[in-house]
Amino acid sequence: MGQTSGFQVQGSAPEHYDRHVAVFMAPMVRALVERSGLSAGGALLDVACGTGFVARAAAPVVGPEGRLAGADVNPAMLEHARAVCAGVVPPISFHHAPAESMPFGEAEFDAVLCQQGLQFFPDVDAATAEAARVLRPGGRYAATVWTALDDSPYFVAQCQAVRALAGDDDADAFASAFSFPPDRLTGALTNAGLRDVEVETIAPVVELPPLEDFVPGHFGAIPWGGTIAEQPDGLATATRMIAEALGDRVRADGSVAVPFGVLVVSGTR
Repeated sequence: MGQTSGFQVQGSAPEHYDRHVAVFMAPMVRALVERSGLSAGGALLDVACGTGFVARAAAPVVGPEGRLAGADVNPAMLEHARAVCAGVVPPISFHHAPAESMPFGEAEFDAVLCQQGLQFFPDVDAATAEAARVLRPGGRYAATVWTALDDSPYFVAQCQAVRALAGDDDADAFASAFSFPPDRLTGALTNAGLRDVEVETIAPVVELPPLEDFVPGHFGAIPWGGTIAEQPDGLATATRMIAEALGDRVRADGSVAVPFGVLVVSGTR
């Protein structure tokens, strides 16, 4: 299967991911589908698909005559994806495969989309070249990564909690997902032979549910949450720290509206 992605989860984490991460990923997923160029009857590949957020969002666009596929290196994510996507039309086929070597022929897809996966790939250039290989001429590739950590206040607060409660190694691993420069994105697409390459910054404001429930659930979805969850009152302490860090953004019911900084890169084969 090649090298392993830096984002690996198991146990109940995929269920938490599907429920809690979906809350703030939704605007980014919509941005990808909007840039896909997909239409009725189109074929989409969702790379680093996780539990299938992108493929599910694209289903109404391609319609029952379309084709949807997802690829991921994490077996637990794929198992959950197959369960929660069982009723999607058209059906989504899920494949256990790294982004650098996928089990598809050349020019099979009208669009290849990757939601918050590039920063975890061992070889970004190889993964982008593989995406270009399976794209049809005129097909679209689009991907998202986070901008600098400071652009996303919730993540800043979460990283501070991880550093205080789990230590520098976990916090540094968390923060590494926010260090992908725009020119690295455009360079990877250009090197893969894609044209009309564009990169833009978006900052959707997302309303998170009450933090008392949301924070423990989100920590249950990410690799850096395990150490905190194992500590007595670890999740309660982390929740309190995050709420305090977000200050007057937190409403009376515990919910919060925060921006998330995102880079969206796209190109055409």
